[in-house]
Amino acid sequence: MLFHDARAGRHDSGRVSLNCVVSNENPKNINIMTKKEIQDREFYELRNYHQVALKWATGVGKTRECCLLLWNARKVLNKRPKVFLVVAERSHKKNWADELAKWMPRWKEEYDFTIECYASLHKYYSTEWDIVICDEAHHGGSKTRVPVFETMKTKYVFLLSATLPQAVLSEYSRVFGSFKVSLVRLRDAIDDNILPDPKVWILQLTLDNKEMNEEIVITNKTYTDNAQPIIGDYKKRWNYYSNNKYPYVKIPCTQKQKYDWLTEVYEHWRREYVDNGFVWQDNYMKQAGIQRKRYMGELKDPYAKKVLKRIKQRKKRFICFCTSVAQCDRLGNNRCSIHSKKRKCQDIIDNFNSKKIDQLYAVGMTTEGTNLTDIQAGVIVQLDGKERLFVQKYGRAMRAQYPEQYIFYFKGTQDERYLGNALKNIDEKFIQYVPMEVMVENKTSKPKKRK
Repeated sequence: MLFHDARAGRHDSGRVSLNCVVSNENPKNINIMTKKEIQDREFYELRNYHQVALKWATGVGKTRECCLLLWNARKVLNKRPKVFLVVAERSHKKNWADELAKWMPRWKEEYDFTIECYASLHKYYSTEWDIVICDEAHHGGSKTRVPVFETMKTKYVFLLSATLPQAVLSEYSRVFGSFKVSLVRLRDAIDDNILPDPKVWILQLTLDNKEMNEEIVITNKTYTDNAQPIIGDYKKRWNYYSNNKYPYVKIPCTQKQKYDWLTEVYEHWRREYVDNGFVWQDNYMKQAGIQRKRYMGELKDPYAKKVLKRIKQRKKRFICFCTSVAQCDRLGNNRCSIHSKKRKCQDIIDNFNSKKIDQLYAVGMTTEGTNLTDIQAGVIVQLDGKERLFVQKYGRAMRAQYPEQYIFYFKGTQDERYLGNALKNIDEKFIQYVPMEVMVENKTSKPKKRK
């Protein structure tokens, strides 16, 4: 466990084993601690600090630890404290209410709670509290939210996040004072048996560069709904893109050629933005990146369906993180898919937690702040460049006794860079690289580890 002062950057101690206690009389006598015992031990380390940041991996127990710190703060204050709890999404309010009732059955009588979303933080300028809790604290470091915290008065501040960037933590420290940081990385939690050993299947795919079964669609400012497409030549793609006399062009191509084209467009606007700095150029760059990511995700549809079918046949409860709302609806169904464009998502989550359904399909929802029970397998269809999102998605299945993770990627694409960043949190001994034909067609084959 690593503790350090967030402002000064000093380490109070080096990392030690999280779950072993060695007897002084008999150094060979090693007692393995349970997760609850580890949480209790950390509480005694943290209880005397008024600013605490829990940077714990998903599944280690941030919520229970926070409840212990709340209990201690109430005892020190010797009154019914005013508590301001900030959460990321509206649905997280109910999740927190359930967790508080679980760990502190008399929380409504013993605490004066206000639970609000970060989006409504502007309503709380110049307010006074006894305790401020920032759940998923990485959301609180923006330019519009930090000024609100600057006007608040509070005696205690607890930050909860599996992925709290140092820059954001520094902003909190500037406002509230230095924090005592308790850090449990995902990799450390697995190594020290707090979380179980996972099986991570990296499913290798290759973009086809032979069959001309894809097409690049190029439109420009002169395009209208009545425009008739012309069939273009792939070699002339940039001529079509930069010339207004071609309002609507369709270019037959392979999967690899379409991916390369989307990458070229992204790099073009990235260079333009770096050289000139116009916001509209940044928007074009981001749109090209989103289009490329979505295309790669869509190509994985048939492979994802085959893997999901096998997971269902083995009667595993799973969550599948999709690339887009459209893909979420394609892979899932109305009873199992949740996303921002769908109503009553909480009812679907409740059905999953009560085991009325055993599968869940999501895009951005449920990556954080949502309690999901008994997930045995996680499927990540499309990676992205945000390490935080991967850690949150990956952690969803880590509470199972024998967790399984399935991650798709295309060799020779941006996926490889994203994958390299993501796997920094996982020991190589748990990772198996599997060509899709081995996973789907030859069920008895044992995957070979990458050398």
